[in-house]
Parts: sequence; structure tokens; C-alpha cells
Amino acid sequence: QALLRIPATYPEPVTLKNLLTHTGGFEVNSFGYMQARSAADLKPFGVVLAEHMPARVRPPVTDFSRGEGAAYCNWCVALAGYVVAQRTGLSFDDYMDEQLFRPLDMHHSSFREPLPAALQGQLSKGYLGGAPYQAHGLQYYHDMAPAGGLSASAGDMARFMLAQLQLGRYQDRRILGEASARLMQSRQLSPSPYLNGGGLGWIEKYWNGRRVIWHPGSTVYFCSELYLMPEEEFGLYVAYNSTAGRAYAGELMRRIMDDYFPVDLPDMQPTQQTRPTLAPYAGVYAPTARSLTTWEKIYTWSAASDVALDAQGALLMRPAGSAGGKPWIAPDTHPAVLRAADGDSMIHLAQPADSARYVLGPDPFLPSVALDRLDTPAFNQGAMRIFGTVFAVGLLLAVLAAWRRRHAAERRSYWLAATLSLSNLLTLHFIKAVLQINPLDMMISLAPQLYAVFALGLTSLALCTALLYQLAIGWKSDWPARARLGGCLLAGCAVAFLAWLDHWNLLGFNVA
Repeated sequence: QALLRIPATYPEPVTLKNLLTHTGGFEVNSFGYMQARSAADLKPFGVVLAEHMPARVRPPVTDFSRGEGAAYCNWCVALAGYVVAQRTGLSFDDYMDEQLFRPLDMHHSSFREPLPAALQGQLSKGYLGGAPYQAHGLQYYHDMAPAGGLSASAGDMARFMLAQLQLGRYQDRRILGEASARLMQSRQLSPSPYLNGGGLGWIEKYWNGRRVIWHPGSTVYFCSELYLMPEEEFGLYVAYNSTAGRAYAGELMRRIMDDYFPVDLPDMQPTQQTRPTLAPYAGVYAPTARSLTTWEKIYTWSAASDVALDAQGALLMRPAGSAGGKPWIAPDTHPAVLRAADGDSMIHLAQPADSARYVLGPDPFLPSVALDRLDTPAFNQGAMRIFGTVFAVGLLLAVLAAWRRRHAAERRSYWLAATLSLSNLLTLHFIKAVLQINPLDMMISLAPQLYAVFALGLTSLALCTALLYQLAIGWKSDWPARARLGGCLLAGCAVAFLAWLDHWNLLGFNVA
């Protein structure tokens, strides 16, 4: 019996095609449940998926000739693996053994956690960068294994690549019919006729004029890349057992393409004629692949990018708040389609009927959408500084006033104001502490600093309610005007702070 039922938030059903093209309309949450600490903590397949179902925040895509509704989602891929298990009556591990690994002679590959005894001695250690390196063993990915829990040798991956290049055939065996293999590798999601598209699981990339289908993989300690050029009968697989490998992602394939499949790209220069089309798209953008209903929404700040125009008419994209940026150049004939100044990557600026502004590409599964000003990193960093200043001053003045007042009720109100200010200052402190933690460190469990934010936020809510009650009483009594005014200003700022916490899902225990 299925453990999981997707709520009918929208009338359109979520299909397997949606799951495999990352267009199901789900938000993206990653922390506190993605990994298990040990094999003893693993749960039956489907339990974690059901317990941590992301919210449906947009309708699933039905028009695959558009790309605004895509958002890369590991939970969706894992759900597709769960559907396989439900449909076949086999466990996902058994199904992969029978239908993939055995037919392809992939005897050194498994999704099982822990690994079978015969493979445990062949497992590489994963290393964290730094000196000295710290080695780690197998990571346990719960129900997320279909999205990233494969342990495999390079030789086994070569057999898988041969089967893909031969459209489902390996030696005298088949894992897919030719029509199914072609469907899997073909362009299923097409954000724009000028951009890379997406297959069923595959990412399409036009590189030096050649069509490449590929997919990266990254866990806490390992990263890998797999590239196929079906028309050229060429493939490349590379894996790194260190976090340092991420710095080299794509570099080997780039050199191979330049050496063996070179191309002379036409020179492009920015022109002022494209400025009227590009100017409305200036602003701050964030990936659609992010959380909207949990505390992870605050990572919008670190994922945001600035989009601006330079003096020559090129579009600049850079991390929010930084200088410089990678220039993109638009031809006069198609001013909303831009090419990277240093390569052949393409992006498309789009504004569909919902009036939001999007940057589509170069990855079809990772579009970006323009943020409202209230959601931008600069606004929220400024808000945190203002809140911090107000509550620090409020704490100091409230403590001084409490020592000087003789009236018990008025003194209690000042101490209440001081406690509220201190609670809010501590909340800000722990929010900053959470943002400094490497998010990957919270794959298994959330940081204590985050729970401190939740607890302090609720404490501030109670204290603010109590202060407003005291102010209502004091307003009818003989409190001096400065006490009334100061109390109202502090309470007003506290209410604004609570609203700000609620906007970022930090008021209450809003976890995935």
C-alpha cells in the first residue's frame, strides 16, 4: 500500500514526465532529512518521502515548450524511484539489480545502503578539502537514494554509457527499447528554441555547436560528471572523491571539446540598440529551485544574483551585492536572447502572462525569477541592521529607565521592554549564525542555532503581546508622554520584526 499521496493543491495532476523534467511545481527543501547518520537510522522506502513532502507552490507544467515552471528537485526524482517500486512490486534496489546492473554486467554498482559485503572493501573514502584532509565513508541517503545514492565503479559506468550510446543495447542484451531510449535522450522540456533543453533525466547542452546530454552529481564528499554525445558516439565520465573536485567541474570536458570538437564562434559586440529590451530585466533574481514555505527560504539571500546593464549595452550577471560580473550580449535581431561573451552558452529573458520576469538558461532545469524588493539580500541585510540598532538602543534605555522608576507597574513594563529587546537581539544573532553554517552540515539534522531562532521568535511573540497589553493599561494611567511614546515605538518595531520573521518562515518551527 502506498504511503504517499500528493495533495490536490492544483487541478492538474503531477505526471512522471513532470518528475523527470523537474516541472512538478514543488518547492525545494534539502536540510534536516536528506541523510541518515548510520544504517540503523534508515527507514523503509517511502517513509521519509511522505514525512518530508515539499509544498506544491506552482501548477505542474503542461506546456513543455516553456521553461518558467522548472525547478530542479531531488525529492521529485526520488519519488519517481518510489513509483517504480510501487508499480513493479519490487524494492527499488531489487528492481535496479534485475533491470539495470545484471544485464549490463555492472557487478560493482549498487543503490543499497549499507553496501553489500562484496562491495564494501572497494568503497573509496570521501575527503573534505583542507589540511589535513578528513576521510569519510558511505553516506546514507534514506529515500533520496534514487536521486544520488548510487555507488559504482568507473568501469560499470562505462557499460551504462555504452548502453545509452547504443540506444538501450549492450552486447546482445537490452535494458530499453530503441524508441524508449530515443525518447529518454530527446528534448522533452524546451524553455526556448534558442536554449538548451531537458530530456527525461538528461540535461541538454550545445557545446561548440555539438549536442551533448549530460548530468552532474554531487554529495557532501563526492562529485561526478557524465557526458554523452550520441551523434559522435562519444562519452566521458569523471568522478572525484573530494570536495575539491567541484573546482574542476566541467574543465576536462571543456578541454576535450576545444581540442577534438573545436569551433570558431562569431564575434559579438554589445550595442545600445538592445538596451530598451534589456533594461526592464535589470534587478535581483533567485532560482525557482528554492523553498517558499520553510525556514530554508532565507537561503534566497545567498542564491540571489544581480542582473544589470553596463555602459556598452551588455547584460551583467553576478552574485548579489558583488561587482563585475559575466557579460551576456544580445544581437539586434533577437534582443531577448543573449550569448555569453566568453562562450556559446545562451540565456533568454522572458516575461510570461503572470508578469514575473525570468532568466531562462543555460540550465533548463534552473531558471531564475526576479525578486520583489522586500525579498532582496540588500533590503534584508539593511532591515537586520536597523532592527539590531533599534533593539540595542531600546535595551539600554529600558534598563536605565527601569532602575529609575519607582512605580511598580511602570517598572515592570520597562523590564518587559528590555527582555523583549534582548530576545530580538538574540534572534538576530542566531539568524546570522545559521547563515554562517555550511548548509551541507545540516543534511542529517538541523543546527541548534536554528532551533534557538524558532524558540526565541515565539518568545518574542509572547513578550510583544504582553508589552502591548501593558502599554494599553499605561496609556489610560498617568504615564509620562515620553514613556508612552518610547513604548509604542519599541512595540511597533517589535511587531514589524515579528512580521519579518513570519515572512521568512522563522516564526514557529517551519521545517521541511
